[in-house]
Amino acid sequence: MLEWLRSLRVSREAVIVLFATITSILSLLLSIPTSTPLSPYNTGDHGYSHLLTLHTLTVTMSLPKDDKNIIIILPLERRIDERSVKSIRNLLMHGSTIVVLDEKGYSNQLLEDVGVKAKVVSVTVLDEVSKAYSRFYPVASLRLGNNTLRIVTFKPSYIFIDNISRAATVARTSQYAYADVNNDGYYNVGEPIESFIIASLWKVGNGSLWLVSDIDIFRNDLIDLGDNGKLLEMLVDSKPSYLVIDYLNISSIDILKYWFSQLPVHIGIDSALPALICYGLLLGIYCVMKYAEKR
Repeated sequence: MLEWLRSLRVSREAVIVLFATITSILSLLLSIPTSTPLSPYNTGDHGYSHLLTLHTLTVTMSLPKDDKNIIIILPLERRIDERSVKSIRNLLMHGSTIVVLDEKGYSNQLLEDVGVKAKVVSVTVLDEVSKAYSRFYPVASLRLGNNTLRIVTFKPSYIFIDNISRAATVARTSQYAYADVNNDGYYNVGEPIESFIIASLWKVGNGSLWLVSDIDIFRNDLIDLGDNGKLLEMLVDSKPSYLVIDYLNISSIDILKYWFSQLPVHIGIDSALPALICYGLLLGIYCVMKYAEKR
């Protein structure tokens, strides 16, 4: 090893520059928030970074193996594989709560597999009357315990339930909401006008299954609107919680940030410590090379 290092002494400066460049780029990527929509490392309006402020929440790439009394937030931008369906069924049987965020119908097979007769209808719901900023932000009413919550959504779809009496609770839009069937952003004659269900809760096994037909409900720009933040707090309720990002379309930089956060020594990726670690590694390499040259 030392002989090989001594053979590089002529190009030592070039090697140092190369390592410095690589570590600088890596440190920069780790320290700057991403712009990936729905990423927990995106601090902008469309990110999920607010979820990281929950002290009991952990970001994970896959469903956790713990199967008792935990909370799992599962946003979906693609279909769930059969292995995950089995894991979810097991988690529900052992008393965990699964919160599925799905506006495209990716969870419909999961619902069928766990015995819930419902489906997400991938048609956008708009509301000209009960809204936050505009018709694209319908407000739904949710009765949860002794609380009635106002939930602000962004272009949600809606949920069709075969037997609504089996649902523990549902969140509904106002009766003036309409399904934007042709997706032009406006009401057209013939499009359904009614109170649509955008969230529902079922008891499955010893656990609970939430279905929310809006993947943006806990987004940074919506979490402080209405009672969205209160709903999140009530769901988590100081229990061990997990945000599963395996079914989000995140970037390679987000994945890099995730794996860095999994290091045994807990280090905030938004701090300067990643740079210090990288440069510490660089300094160690330089010292070894200097030692090899003297030998």
